[in-house]
Amino acid sequence: MLSEKFFDTGEVEIEYGEGPDNGPPLVFLVGAPNRYQSYCLGLIQTLSQRWHVYAINYRGTGKSGKVPGKYRLMDFTNDTIKFIEHLDEPPVLVGHSFGGMISIAVASRMGEKIRGLVLGDTPISNKGLVDWIGSDMFQGFLGMLIGFKDNKVSSIDIATTLGNGAITPHSLEKVKTYGYHDKDLYEGLLDTDRLLEEIDLKEDIARIKCPTLLIQADKVGMGQAISDSEVEYAKSVMPNVVHVLAEGLSHGLGIEISETAPVLLTSIMQFLEYLRP
Repeated sequence: MLSEKFFDTGEVEIEYGEGPDNGPPLVFLVGAPNRYQSYCLGLIQTLSQRWHVYAINYRGTGKSGKVPGKYRLMDFTNDTIKFIEHLDEPPVLVGHSFGGMISIAVASRMGEKIRGLVLGDTPISNKGLVDWIGSDMFQGFLGMLIGFKDNKVSSIDIATTLGNGAITPHSLEKVKTYGYHDKDLYEGLLDTDRLLEEIDLKEDIARIKCPTLLIQADKVGMGQAISDSEVEYAKSVMPNVVHVLAEGLSHGLGIEISETAPVLLTSIMQFLEYLRP
């Protein structure tokens, strides 16, 4: 398990988890809206065996400070940069979905101070993000969470919806997580013009030189957040990128639960071993 700690960026106090010092630093950036305590636990536990893992709860999530009106991708990026600057050596960034976008923005600005990237089914263009958030699925999901914060949707209803008609331990835990978060965060995710201020993901991708593992979900279930054309663009501008198609796995990549698909886990661990000094 990770030890719960806090880091003051100068603007907001960020909650983060830290694992044992078992190797070089690795910063895990979760998909939104989540918190590290219940996200990708199996993967984080495995990574902690060979890496010094840190996992960040973004501003407005978990026990991190709330900053209404300041939930832009650039705000999350700046928080992460300040956190990384206090580490002793360049880390690897492992980001899933929204966490992958933060990883891209951070790596493009920090250059050689980032050892490598693992991007789990994350949009790599502003248009890709707008299309993903604009989907009926995502709009309905965020609308439900806003209703939950307004006491218009019950925790039981959300747990049942997330459990596909049945309340499960996992869906109950998700409800607990969503209760921590700032309502303004949910509303900020819907305002993509504001969310993307000062950020151009395609330009950021083109500036990244470090080794990168790009994981693309399959077109099943929730679908994929990164398109085939975006993958081809990444290959054309990134000098050191490895692409893996996670066959049979949708956007969640199966990593939100306690176990990670063996094929996906093998790809991640082999890539990370390549990055070890």
